[in-house]
Parts: sequence; structure tokens; C-alpha cells
Amino acid sequence: MNKLASYYSGEQVLSDNVRVAQLESWFTSIAERIEGLEYNDSRVANRKIQKLQLALEQVLEFHQIDNNLQVVQFVNDTRALLKQMIRYINIETKVLITIGTVGDLSYAWELMSYFNCFVPEIQDKIKRNPHLAIQMRSTFVKLASMLELPCTRIDQAAGNDELLTSSLESVSEYYSTELVTFVRNVLHIIPTSIFAVLKDIVKILADHLRECPTKIVRKELRDQSQIEIRHSLANHTANIAKFANGILAMETTLVGIIQVNPHQLLESGIRKELTRQITHIMHQAIPFDPSKVMEAGEFDRVLQGLAKQLRGIRQSFEYIQDYVNVHGLRIWIEEFSRIVNFNVEMECNAFMQKKLYPWNSRFQSEAIPIPYFQPPSEGATYSFLGKIIRNLLAMTDPRTTTYVPCIGSWFNSTTLSEVAGTRTFNSLSEAIGTPGLGALDRLMCFIVAKDLQTLISRIRHEGDNLSVPLARLQQALSPSSSVPNDTVPQYERLTQGMSKDFMASCCDILVRIGRLQLMREHIANELRSSSKLNSGPLYWALQTANHSLLT
Repeated sequence: MNKLASYYSGEQVLSDNVRVAQLESWFTSIAERIEGLEYNDSRVANRKIQKLQLALEQVLEFHQIDNNLQVVQFVNDTRALLKQMIRYINIETKVLITIGTVGDLSYAWELMSYFNCFVPEIQDKIKRNPHLAIQMRSTFVKLASMLELPCTRIDQAAGNDELLTSSLESVSEYYSTELVTFVRNVLHIIPTSIFAVLKDIVKILADHLRECPTKIVRKELRDQSQIEIRHSLANHTANIAKFANGILAMETTLVGIIQVNPHQLLESGIRKELTRQITHIMHQAIPFDPSKVMEAGEFDRVLQGLAKQLRGIRQSFEYIQDYVNVHGLRIWIEEFSRIVNFNVEMECNAFMQKKLYPWNSRFQSEAIPIPYFQPPSEGATYSFLGKIIRNLLAMTDPRTTTYVPCIGSWFNSTTLSEVAGTRTFNSLSEAIGTPGLGALDRLMCFIVAKDLQTLISRIRHEGDNLSVPLARLQQALSPSSSVPNDTVPQYERLTQGMSKDFMASCCDILVRIGRLQLMREHIANELRSSSKLNSGPLYWALQTANHSLLT
């Protein structure tokens, strides 16, 4: 009615010929009368609605309305809604009680949520026909009746008691959250099915579909078009769109006291499945065997395989983002960064006195959990980050390799072949990206800090034997502002008072710290070159700020 009133005001149309002040005033009064209806007395409200219906029926006889099909449609829709309101008003209390009794599905809550009854059958039907997800809305609304059992008595006893009122809210929120979790678990079959089809798309994009050249000879046009491959790709894309439309067609539903948005439900499911797949791929892609040192070529092949798998998922995910109505690149960056940071925290537990449990991590989520893998043995690496660092340390063992500073690489002392260097860290950047390199740097910092603590504790343990030689060495090397001369005899006298085991352990720790620092330098160079290439203005802005503040 308000829309019709504004239409006849002539202010929201291109022409002033439709302006009719009397009809504008009449429709405005009808809208005010509808808004002022009170439903405490059903009889009075019923009579008023019937009078409004009669008035709308009579207004259709006016010439200005009868000749405008759009206005007639608006009036007829309003009459239909008023008729429906009359039906709702005339519903008796006993009918509502009967409907509530028939629609009560609270008895099935425990069977479906805890014992998983009927859930596999429901998911199988949704997988075969995604549009059945629309019908699941009524099932979820019926399951919301399970809130009545724990909340009815609290509601009856609450009255004006603030404590019971707050208890009612907390109980309702708890059971509503449980119900929303169940809804996510049931409808998770749709994101799972999407990623099952996505595997075929990854294979097509990575192995079969060739890039179209800029210039094509007319005779080769048919061969370059790859009609069969593109037809298969279109079929898989259509299947993904069907799954996405199945859940997006659901209306926003109030489950208990929580409103469930189907778009958020789909995005949450896609994030969950994407997180699971990325975590499993990175966990299984990089092996580590303490008894066998991985060769440089094999390590590069492993990193290239990991980069190819992740690149395929990312490209196919960006390809389908428009068909599932999500922002693919943003979701990929957020979830990949969350996975990497979670793995850093789990790896750092080996160096922390107070352990951080997976469920207490700030990067863990109940709705979108990151899979946790139990380490195979005590002291073993947890994630791909630890495996990468252990492989790098094993490959750059100082007993078999030598670091050449001018080239920036480690070379095998026997074969003089390159073991690790700029090329290795470039492959790492392509495989795990900027977030992964940053995580490696953080993990190396923890290892260096732990090694320094171990070294200091061992030196303190040998303090009685080293206190006098260290004092003499400090006096000989003073002042620290200048470079001392003839220091070799001083160091020789210091080492004479040390045991061979102490010297060997300290040497191993210092060499490992040095190698880790060199690796961190390579990571910093790789991050610097990547930032210059991909985000030049941001890099130079940060460089200017650092230069102005630190110099």
C-alpha cells in the first residue's frame, strides 16, 4: 500500500501524469489502518480486515487503477495477503496445540545427532538430488522443537527472576548451537561433493586443457579448441553449480534462537573441506626418514609435486568461485595462513615448557576445524614445516657439505654438486608461498633460541673450570669497541681447560645455529624479492618508513 501511495504521488516515476492526490491519500490511509491492526481480539481484527478487503475490491473499479495492470496486481496481492491473515487469526488454540504435538520431533534428536540415524540416507539423497536440500529446511525447523523440553519449565518458573531468565537464554543458546552444528554436519555432504567434482576439474586444468595461443591458424582452430575436453569441463562445472544452488535455494531459517544463512552455511562447509584437503596434502607430500638423507634432486621434485597439487586446487577453486557464489582467493589465503600458523604453534610445543593443546589454539575453530595428526613417536616432527627443516639440516650436514658464501649455496664436499641454495628456497616459495616461508622463519627462531638456552646451560655447568679462563679472555679481548690482535693463543689456552665432549657438543650446537641463521637469511632474501615483485609500492613504503625511523 505504501508503494502504491508513493506511485500515485508522482515523485518516483518519470512522468507527472500518474499523480492522483486522492488515490495517494487513500492508499496511505489504508496502509495506516493495516499497520494499526491489533490481534488481541480476533473477532474485531477479522471484521476490520474484511472491510479492508471490500474497500480494495471496490477500488479496482476506478478507471485510473483498472487500466494499470501493475497496480491491479499489487492490489490483488494485498487482498490475498489479507485473506491469509484472516485464516491465521481464526486458528484456535487447540489447533496450535495439535500442530505442535504432531510437529514435535524432539524424540528423534538423540537418535539423529548422537547415533547418526537416517543421516547417511539423507546425505545420499541430497548427493543424488541437490535440490532436496530445500526440503531439509522443514526438517531442521521441526528439530528445533527439541528446545521445548529443556526450556519449558525454566520459562514457566522464570517470571521476573533475572537469574532464571539468564539461564533460559544460556540453555536456549546451547541447544541452538548444537542444532546448528547438526545442520552443518548433515549439509556438509554438499561441499564434500563439490570437492569430489573439483578433483576432476583439477586434473583437466592441470593435465589436459592447453592454454589457447594468442594467434591461431584457421586450419588448427578445431584442434586448439579442444571441444571434448571443454565439454567435460563444462559438465563438471554444471554439477558444482547444481550442488551450490541446492543449498543456496534454502531460505534464511531460524534454528532455535540462531539464524542460519544458507550462503554462510555453504561458505563454512567449503572452508572446512578446503582446510581438510590442504592439511592432508601438505602432511603427506613431504617425507622425512632419519636413516636416509634426501638428495637435492629428490627434495626439489617433492617440492615441485607439492606446488603442483596446491596450485591445481587453487586454480580450480578460483575457476568455480563464481558458480558457488564465494570469494575463492580470499578464502584460500585466509585458510592457508590459518593452517600454517596452527602448524607452527603445534611444532613449537617441543620448545615450550607449557604445552599448547590443539583445541586451545587461536587458529583452531569448532565450525571449521584444522585436522590434528598425532606425532608417530616422541620427539618426532608434527607437520610439514618440521619435516622441511629436518630435511634441510640433514642435507646441509657440515661433515659432508660446505657452504660457499659468494654463491650462497651448500656444496657436497666429495662430488662438488650443489645440495641446497637459492634454487631450493625458490622451490619452497613456490610450494608453500609467503605464509609458509614466514612460518619456517618463526620455527627456525624457536630452534635457535632453544639451542642457545642449551648452550648457555652447558657453559654454566662447566662454570667452575671456565671461570678463570673466560675472565682472562675477556680482559685480553677488551675493549669491545676495537678489534683485538693476536687472539689465537688466548683461544688455545681457553680450549685447553675444556673436555672433548663439552667441545664437541658446543661445536654441534654452534654449527646448527649458524646453518639455521644462513637459511633464515635465504628466506629473508626470498621474501624480499617476492615482495618487490608482487607488491612493489607496499615494499618501498615500508622501506622508506624503516629508513626514516631507524636511521
